[in-house]
Amino acid sequence: LFIAGVIIGVILGTKSKTTKYVCEKPFQLSDPFNTGKYPSSSVLGYFDNDTYLDIAISNSLENSVTLLLGDKEQIFRTTRPATGDAPSSMVVVDLNNDTKIDLVVTNTVGK
Repeated sequence: LFIAGVIIGVILGTKSKTTKYVCEKPFQLSDPFNTGKYPSSSVLGYFDNDTYLDIAISNSLENSVTLLLGDKEQIFRTTRPATGDAPSSMVVVDLNNDTKIDLVVTNTVGK
């Protein structure tokens, strides 16, 4: 019984201690992006066919879609492609099998 107690004591004594990580440099605020009025949907994708993630945001009250194109500096360039009235939802898919993603936007108002 004494040997079992020594073995358990040795095993428990060699157990690694829990490491406590302290964030010394918390996230800093970045410059805000103007995404338009009443953003209603967003999707992620590689819209400019590079290796940096981009963000598409539909703006219902502004009748626009904002594309935030990422780069290696993690800075986003803003562009606004043409869209219909009151874009509400989006999906990213390769519609024509050209290995490039396509952005499909649905509108709640049509002409």
